[in-house]
Amino acid sequence: MTVSHTDNAIRAGAERDVTLDIFRAAAILLVILYHYTARLPATVFGAAEPLALPVVFGWVGVYFFFILSGYCIFYTLERAPTIWRFFAKRFSRIYPAFAAAAILLFALDQIVPLPLLPQFDFRPTQPNWTDLMGNLLFLGGIFEWVNGSFWSITVELQFYALIGFCAMAFKNSNRLVEFFHRLSVVLAIFWLLTFWVGLAFDPIWKVATGLRLVLIAPFLPFFALGVLGAQLAKGRWHFSNAFKLQMLLASLVVFSQAAGISPYLFGPRTLLPVIITFWLIVLFRSFAEGWRLPHIPLITPSLTQVGLVSYSWYLLHENLGYLLLRAMTPTLGYAISLPLTIVSTGVAAFLFSWAFEWRFRKGAEWFAEGILMFISRLLPKKIGEGMA
Repeated sequence: MTVSHTDNAIRAGAERDVTLDIFRAAAILLVILYHYTARLPATVFGAAEPLALPVVFGWVGVYFFFILSGYCIFYTLERAPTIWRFFAKRFSRIYPAFAAAAILLFALDQIVPLPLLPQFDFRPTQPNWTDLMGNLLFLGGIFEWVNGSFWSITVELQFYALIGFCAMAFKNSNRLVEFFHRLSVVLAIFWLLTFWVGLAFDPIWKVATGLRLVLIAPFLPFFALGVLGAQLAKGRWHFSNAFKLQMLLASLVVFSQAAGISPYLFGPRTLLPVIITFWLIVLFRSFAEGWRLPHIPLITPSLTQVGLVSYSWYLLHENLGYLLLRAMTPTLGYAISLPLTIVSTGVAAFLFSWAFEWRFRKGAEWFAEGILMFISRLLPKKIGEGMA
């Protein structure tokens, strides 16, 4: 990598990158297609027969989001003057839109409730006011999620907290990355072992569940891939082998997760997610090393806009989409109601993003930083200092 290439890669990490936005668009479209075509049987929406080609692998889009998050968050952390400012910025980015979505979707559910489908591991009970309060405190693992997709937002916050706390201990970026990489490897391997052994022994399964809920162990390789990708973008090639190891662990995690929901260990529902994940990681590594998607008129600007509202779309798509599919499918059929639902929820995401995603960020950041600065007075100053 030449000096100019490295400089460009660093600037790409610090500024908005079109390829990153298109990656976000790909991730959200994968998730949406999975939820609308494969998460629940088509008959739930009133379809006479299932879709010919359900996107059974689309759930890996969430993991691709985690990779992109790890990449971007490392740059945010590296530039933050203090760890407290980093935490405040992350809170302001996530919370306003999340809270608005939770309240709006809860209100909608009181008017037009979603079906309870515990047989498909979907909404065993209708969320109540206590559940809403738990959601607003990111405690959906204890309470019922207003929207099932919200689980990954909690995982994101746990990652922010983990890497922020690591940065309190390691002010040198190389040491921080090395520690985070090793921690991810240890926890991911431990989770993989407890997952497979736990399939036969219930007490071990509870350990695997605890590792997932408390330490986000199975998701750490994806965040680590993003963090390591940021190092490769800077020309720190000594992290190349670490990237390959995390790539292997990420593939094993996806295989394990897929095997847990598939009746066949080596069937399409197990192998397709692994294959798609592998190539998404290959694309991401190429991006980290300087490759960029070519500009295609109409398509590139359109996908970029989708990437810009991917967070809002993610927050809304599941509940809103299921309601629309149930309303339209019996009359229009699944083949017509599906694209109409995708377009409708996409438009709703643009409006929601305009109304909530960015409008309240400054106020939320000011509020969070005020609380964090008060807490910081009780701790040694060096703990909250930014990275060297």
